Amino acid sequence: MNMKKLVGVLLILVVSVFGFSCKKSSKDTPDIKPPVFSTFDAPAAAQVYSAPGGKILLKTTATDDRALKSLVVKIAYKPTTPIAVIKSTTGLDDAWTQDDITITLSGASQVIDNQQIFGDLAGTFKSGTYTITLILTDQADLATTKTVDVQLIF
Repeated sequence: MNMKKLVGVLLILVVSVFGFSCKKSSKDTPDIKPPVFSTFDAPAAAQVYSAPGGKILLKTTATDDRALKSLVVKIAYKPTTPIAVIKSTTGLDDAWTQDDITITLSGASQVIDNQQIFGDLAGTFKSGTYTITLILTDQADLATTKTVDVQLIF
């Protein structure tokens, strides 16, 4: 009788150990959650930046359930801005253009604290609304996009 109990207990232990050792780790399961901006403080919507010398700063915290990869930042003139809202006194028709910025990220969370994006506002350009687009990507190439409209004034 004692031998049966001992064999039963051993069998339960073997099955338990085998069951736990066969459990899949999170690395074995596909990543289906895109990264997120857990905080986003700057640039603020409708914020005004003036040339010359204006600086557009980025302040955000990016998080992912596994690992972050990159943050791409773009800026483009938004031609739907009515002339009456903001008008350049110089009559310039050329929008302010900048190359896309790519920030390499790592880990599951990263703080970007008042990092200047693009160069100082300089030269002559069309005043108005510009859309800043941020594309946050994780190591599984899942992405989240955020857009912010700001005012650039020459």
